[in-house]
Order: sequence, then structure tokens, then C-alpha cells
Amino acid sequence: MLLSVLLTAEASYFVGLGEEITMPTNGTFHRSAPRGDDGWWFFIGAGGSYVAFEADKDHGYDDRERLDVAERDDLVDRAITKCPDGTWFIAGSGNLDDFNDSVWVFKADAELNKTNEDTVAESSSERQHNDMALVCSSVFSGVSFLSNSGGSDLFEVDSEGSIIEQHHLSDTPGMMGGSMIALEDTGELVLIGRGVEMMSSEIEIGVYDEELQRISSKSVELMAGRTERVWWPQSILKVGDIFLLAYMARIEANGDFPADEGEVWLAVLDSNFDFVESIQVTDLAGSGAGAMRPGLSRRGETLTVSYDVQVSPRLREVTLDLTGAHAADPAALELDVAVGDRGQLEPLGERHRPFGTGGDGGQHQLAEDDLALVGPLAGEAGARQSGGAEEGVADLVVVAVLVLVRGDAPARRFVVGGRLLGRWVQLE
Repeated sequence: MLLSVLLTAEASYFVGLGEEITMPTNGTFHRSAPRGDDGWWFFIGAGGSYVAFEADKDHGYDDRERLDVAERDDLVDRAITKCPDGTWFIAGSGNLDDFNDSVWVFKADAELNKTNEDTVAESSSERQHNDMALVCSSVFSGVSFLSNSGGSDLFEVDSEGSIIEQHHLSDTPGMMGGSMIALEDTGELVLIGRGVEMMSSEIEIGVYDEELQRISSKSVELMAGRTERVWWPQSILKVGDIFLLAYMARIEANGDFPADEGEVWLAVLDSNFDFVESIQVTDLAGSGAGAMRPGLSRRGETLTVSYDVQVSPRLREVTLDLTGAHAADPAALELDVAVGDRGQLEPLGERHRPFGTGGDGGQHQLAEDDLALVGPLAGEAGARQSGGAEEGVADLVVVAVLVLVRGDAPARRFVVGGRLLGRWVQLE
């Protein structure tokens, strides 16, 4: 099998996008989180409460076995986040006298048994209680809402989940459908919300010190060169020196989606919250329904992006490259490769250096760690699995082999079936 590909100089943090998974249980405010060594928690708002399921590594679960985390029957909007000690912090709004005029917070232990409930407000018109943002950390733990008097109201909770103080911040981003993250190394709290202009493609980011005084703020363009507007930057994760942000976007003029529905996007921001890159996670235009309420969770290099399509909870897995290869600046090179029927990579043509360390034009035998990267997709590509170099990878659809050269330490990864696969593997 002979292939030819032009390799670009830039490497992406995003190296794989899995198929969309539709959960069999209807609900809203869907979230996912790692459970145990390889399982997942699956959360949805259902029956006026917030419930959890124990899902396996492929996100399958028994619908008959559910945990009622909030133990209420009147919740409308919900949110959940995990605390550093393994416990859970939850919030939910309700309609007592008017739409979302009430809100409560809950605490649950590591196994999602409810341990506490407290009231933020009941029958109050002081703020917008829907689409709240949560954070649980050693820096600050609490819930934020868009205040009707401008700015945001933050309700701080203690380790038991009881409210200990209310803070009003007049200089915050638009926090309805926003997110918060605490930076443990600096003691700062970061608020992410919609831009000043409702129809903008920018978000606003505010950074606050331990006294909740604003240190800095900035606008971040997420859709440069495009025509989408953005909203609901509703989930953010810090991974090393970067931030991953899930948000919504759509082209208003197209009229593809009703109300607050649209497409889910995922962006990388650097340590200064400057935009690095983004990918579109969903492709729902023309389907009659869009996505809402994006959420993120991560186990190693696997990122789950959860969202609702009306009352259908769905998710996609994104494979991340977290090895630092993206920070290099390799030169672009053109490479022709053939896949031998015993797992060999054969460089073709005099202008190409071989993968072997000797540079003598010989073949480079795929090692077992190579096959560990390629093997899992063999079945998907219509080939047999490869457990070792002796079994071969005949018929494996390898579209390209990307080679990164950083000084004297070359590394490579594979593009299988049109998808970037695996981490960068250093050549010996």
C-alpha cells in the first residue's frame, strides 16, 4: 500500500474525535466524570432531581440502577462538580413563584450519597438563577449567578456545602451560562462568561485574587475569520499549562437552530488565556435540533465532551496530545510510506531518510509500543488486531506517519483511517 502525504509543521492538541454516543435515558444537563480505574459517572437531570448512573469504560450502564443525588422533585437547571477530596458539589434551581426564582446547593460524598443541602434563595427576583457556574477548590468553593443589578452574585460554601458568605462582584463577565475555575498554584479565581456584545464571537475572562478583587480581565476571540457568534462558555479544565474550554456557537443568519441551540466547540487557551486552536465537536446543522449545555471531563488523554440535544444526552470522546510535541516547531516534510505485511514501515525514494536510527535506507520494524498505538484501530479499519511485531498489520489503513524531529530525538505517531492516533512515540 503506497501513500503520499504532505505533513504540516504544526501539531495539534486534538488528535482524535470519536463517534457521537447517545445515552438511552432522556434527560438534560448531562455531565460525565471518571469513575474508578476505567469507568464513568453519567449524570442527568430527570424527574425533578439530579441522578447518576455507574457507566463502564464505553459509557454503557443499566438504566434501572440510578442514584438520586439531589433527592428533590422540583429542580429545573442543575450543575455538578467534583471537589479535590473526592466529594461532590451540586446546585439546582427551581420555580416556586416564578421562573428559576429559587436555588439550592447540595453536597455528596465520593459515592454520591447526599450529605448536605442548603438554600441559596427562594422566591427571589434579585438574580438569574438558571445556568449557574460551580467551583470547588481550596481557593474558593461556591456558585455564581448573573445579578439583576449588574455583575454577579457569588455564594461561598464551606467544606460541608453550607453557605457561609455572599459576595457581589460588579465587574464580572456575563455569568449566565458561564464557568469558573480556581488556580491552586496562584490562589486566583477565574470567571469566564459571554462577551459584552450579545452577538459577539468573543468571551470575557476575569481573574480575581483571594479577596475577590479583580486583578485582570480580557476579551478572547474564539472564532476569528468566521461568522459564528458564541455563548455558554460553560465548562473549563486546566491541563498542565493550557485550558480546555467548551462553548456553543452558531451562524445566526443561517437559521439552523431554534432558541439557545447550536454547535458545540472546544478551544485551547494558553496560560495567559490567549486563544490557541479549536475544533467543532458536533455537526447538527440540518438535523432539526442543535446541542446545548456543553461539559468537559478528562481521564488521561481522553476528554469527554457532554451535551444535550433537546432531551437526548450525548457525548463524544476527544483524544488529546499532552506530551508537549505541539510546542515544537518541526519543519514540514513530504513523506511516502508503505506498510509491509509484517508490520514494517518502508520509506520510499532517495529524498527520504529512513525511520531506522542508522540512516542507511533500511526498514524500521514496528516495535510492540508502536503496535499498541496502531492495533486498537485495526478492527475499525477492517484489519486484524496486532499484538506484536510478528503478527503484522496487513490491510491496516495507515493514511500517514507523522514524524517530529526535535534535535536528536525524533518521534512519530500514526494517522489511521484519516484520524490522528496515539501519543508521540520516541524512536530508540
